[in-house]
Amino acid sequence: MWVISDLSELSYERLLTSESEASPELIAKVAEMAKRYRKGEPLQYILGHWSFRELDLLTDSRGLIPRPETEMLPELAMAMLGKRRDLVAVDLGTGTGAIGLSLAVSGRFSKLYLTDISLATLSLASANIDRNRALVRGMVFLSRGSWFAALPARLQGAVDLVVANPPYIPTNAIANLDKRVLYEPLLALDGGVSGVSALLEILAGAPEFLKPGGAIVLEMGDEQGEALSHVAELFGYTEIVIRKDSSMRPRFLTARWPR
Repeated sequence: MWVISDLSELSYERLLTSESEASPELIAKVAEMAKRYRKGEPLQYILGHWSFRELDLLTDSRGLIPRPETEMLPELAMAMLGKRRDLVAVDLGTGTGAIGLSLAVSGRFSKLYLTDISLATLSLASANIDRNRALVRGMVFLSRGSWFAALPARLQGAVDLVVANPPYIPTNAIANLDKRVLYEPLLALDGGVSGVSALLEILAGAPEFLKPGGAIVLEMGDEQGEALSHVAELFGYTEIVIRKDSSMRPRFLTARWPR
């Protein structure tokens, strides 16, 4: 009995010496997977799906790979909302749908809006809604557009929660990323010259849509917290906190729009 932990270790000979019989088709499939892995493709794309909290998400080059540190974001968001239910939430730049669908699993949201600028990425999120249909509670809408431009005007002043894991890597740092990260969509990685272009745009646009007392939770780079906290304060947010991820690195900004 053996477990796949690193596809680069797989070989035809190892398959033949495993306890279970392997068909020629399986041998060929695993050999192709190992070849893709050795070339640098992420394991999540090769396998075609990956877990995120309770979800099993389809993963391919249409969307950013769901990462363990991001699993804290939905938890932080729901903690900010207390015990309230029948809520409206927006997941900007949803990618695979990981964050928005994690909120939907809680059953506390009557409406969730998952947005992305890429039609291909929205098709991936749509497939993940169908894949996790048994877990999803409330109505989930997909909407195409750049950040808040994707939302209908009727949501102005009606949103309880805005969440996002936007691109936050400075443009000049992209080339230095691990080769496997470079398989992911550039649009989901490149945060502009300073890395905070998208984060600033979201902080600026959220007040138009948040209810008084509504919350915002953003994932960010681990060196961006101080600057973003200052900007959030200038925009008028309150209860601004920079929170650490599971690796104890500053990773999330949480804030509230004043009542």
